[in-house]
Amino acid sequence: MLDATGTSTPSENSMISQLASSTGVAYNVARDAYVKSILDPLLQEKVRKSMSWLIHANFMPEFIDGEVPNADLDESTDTFDPSAIKQPDGIEIPRRMFNIDTGNLEDGPSGQYVILSHSWKGQEISYPFISKIKESRKKREVYEMAENGSDEEAKRFARFQVKKYKHLEVGKSDVELLSAQCTKDIEAQVKKIDTVLTRSGIKSDTRELLAQLAEFKKATSKEIAARKSCDEERENLRLREMADKALKKEKKDAGVDESEMRSEIREKNEKDELSKGLTQAKGKLSQAEEQFRQAEERLRKATASCEVMNQEPALLSAVEDLLPILERKKSMTKIEGSILEAKRILDLGLFPRHDRKRYLWNDTCCINKDDANEHTQSLAMMGQWYNNADFCLVHLDTSDSTEWVSTWDHLGKQAELASFPSFDKVESPKWASRGWTLQELVLSKMTFYVNSLWQPLSRSVEGLGPYYYHCSYLHQHIRDSDIFIVPPKAESILKDCEGLQDLMEGGTGKKVRLPPRSLC
Repeated sequence: MLDATGTSTPSENSMISQLASSTGVAYNVARDAYVKSILDPLLQEKVRKSMSWLIHANFMPEFIDGEVPNADLDESTDTFDPSAIKQPDGIEIPRRMFNIDTGNLEDGPSGQYVILSHSWKGQEISYPFISKIKESRKKREVYEMAENGSDEEAKRFARFQVKKYKHLEVGKSDVELLSAQCTKDIEAQVKKIDTVLTRSGIKSDTRELLAQLAEFKKATSKEIAARKSCDEERENLRLREMADKALKKEKKDAGVDESEMRSEIREKNEKDELSKGLTQAKGKLSQAEEQFRQAEERLRKATASCEVMNQEPALLSAVEDLLPILERKKSMTKIEGSILEAKRILDLGLFPRHDRKRYLWNDTCCINKDDANEHTQSLAMMGQWYNNADFCLVHLDTSDSTEWVSTWDHLGKQAELASFPSFDKVESPKWASRGWTLQELVLSKMTFYVNSLWQPLSRSVEGLGPYYYHCSYLHQHIRDSDIFIVPPKAESILKDCEGLQDLMEGGTGKKVRLPPRSLC
């Protein structure tokens, strides 16, 4: 092998000369091929080890000195780190998660857990929302006890309050309480809409008004996007026209006749990138203007359909308030579906339980984002949480966030059409556009995919586990796409490790065993 200075030894010089003669390339090209054949496998092994250390590191550096100098003796310097909850084996896990078997959101969990990866859509259920519901259930218990008191006025008030919280039954799990609250909120808001309709004498219903408002919002969004695109294409055309004028002026100043210039442009029209770009810019502007015209027409029709609500502000406000309620209902369905699917996978026995509790972590409601300190610490620990989870459950939902009508139509029942029937049909899910996707793919030990209906999307590579995601990363960084600029025949030989090995064996009379090139 090459010595410490990178200089080839005499025996290697002989092999390199033989290689250059056999392939018809220069000596230095053959020497580069030899170096890549010998050193690349060693570099690959180093990359493997580095990736393994980077992804599977089991420690977190300490950057903060635990001792606080000159601390007041009456003040405790011990603070509770919400992100540093550890299991008995020392593995750090999230502070709170849903118990898969009980449906309760627990603080300080201990056991095996999985992580849900999904796309956020509007008003997701949050930790403060769950806390508020649990607090309301406690109030119901207090009012139920007050009903047994001696004060009649207090008893009447308590009975009224118990009726207010009757949907939050004692004994229900947190997930069941969430579902009950979402249903209650929808019913209450629909009642408000019906009241406004009755008072105003408007002949319509909630579903029709919801569809009209949803179409108006979609049309408004499309019109804004089309207007922006049109402005951008118009500016692009203006800049290209300026460049074209500058080119003509330069030729004119150089003494080129106008007719000669036109003739010259015609002769090399296909090669003139500036002229071609100008033509393309005009075409794109024309297309953008047509899309903008269509978007304006759609918005005009949508605005006309909402005329009734525009004339009755109370009605418009009531329908507007229904939208985030439906978004929370969809989020609730996501929580229920993720717990059921996680339970199904764990019940297969692929991940040993050892009589431990089983949990699911959902970033929208398992982190208190109102607490800036907890939020920041949770973000810092996210990598370890994904790495320590048994698997990551990826929900590939549709890309449309304005699904109020669809959610309304499927209240109490499951949708009929899935976002993706199989994994090979997956195209541009909104989940894939999220910044955390790379972390969820690379750091997770195992990943299972489901579509919008929580149906499993099987893949032939699932058995590879975490190594599946490492292969493309490693290939991207150590591939031989920049091999050499040589004749096609020589290039094919230089890329063939086995062929190179045979050439070297034949040229030296002794067998030289090269490490394998393939990573996976």
